[in-house]
Amino acid sequence: MTVFFLGVDGGGSNTRARLEDAKGNLLGVGLAGPSNLVRGIPAAKAAIMDATSAALQQASLSSSQLSSIHACIGVAGANVDSYASQLNAWQHPFHSLQVTTDLHVALVGSHGGGEGAVIITGTGFCGGISLNGDYCEVGGHGLLMGDGGSGALLGLRAVRHTLETLDGVVPTSDLAQAVCKKLGCNTAAEMVSASIEQPPVYFAALAPTVFEWAKLEDETALEIVHKAARFTANYARLLLNKRPQRFSVIGGIAESLLPYLPEDLQKQCAPALCTPVEGAVLLARRKHQSFAANM
Repeated sequence: MTVFFLGVDGGGSNTRARLEDAKGNLLGVGLAGPSNLVRGIPAAKAAIMDATSAALQQASLSSSQLSSIHACIGVAGANVDSYASQLNAWQHPFHSLQVTTDLHVALVGSHGGGEGAVIITGTGFCGGISLNGDYCEVGGHGLLMGDGGSGALLGLRAVRHTLETLDGVVPTSDLAQAVCKKLGCNTAAEMVSASIEQPPVYFAALAPTVFEWAKLEDETALEIVHKAARFTANYARLLLNKRPQRFSVIGGIAESLLPYLPEDLQKQCAPALCTPVEGAVLLARRKHQSFAANM
């Protein structure tokens, strides 16, 4: 029987899939929309299957091959037991399925399957460490209750500042004007109407604007970025105090945020060896090998 291995990395902005054969050859990749479980299990499943279908298509394989695939899905929101349980109960089309967090696959990928620590700062924020066979996660509490080093909170803080300028509570700024232009809003009422029910990815899309104006030394943009850097530094020190073999900071805003971290932390950051979706494939292989060894 032909065997395939599928890795999926699902977050608040997009979902990536990678399909390999038994020898480790890349067959196809796929990209779809967000799959954060907190935003809805049906939508997450749809994004996972869209990314998987795209990878199959690139590999010139049909959906009939799904039953030959050993899959590992690392997805945002799986750190919440109730959401992970729902995805584990999925009547999926794969031969086997391992559900874990996006942080777990990122950690495995960042250190090439070895041990270490990682912080993901993208749409959301989380950190984790594997040490002496043990694994634990920190952060990942969501925009409402945490994620102080995330792109979403950078954007949300920029919107809050802009609303205060539109209300006349604080003077306007270049950042506020840029946010108004980006969102196409001229009044506080328009901005609230446009933003109040939006998911984190909506606010994360404003993070590049915040970094742009921070580089230009806009006072408010710098304050927002420095808050995110301090939050990230606190978690980095927590992980580094455990003396991991390697430490990486990855994610959509990592490159922009790193220069604002303390210099000693920057020096301890190592580049990721592999991508999170490659980490997911590695976990799928490990599970299959472990099962085969115990047969």
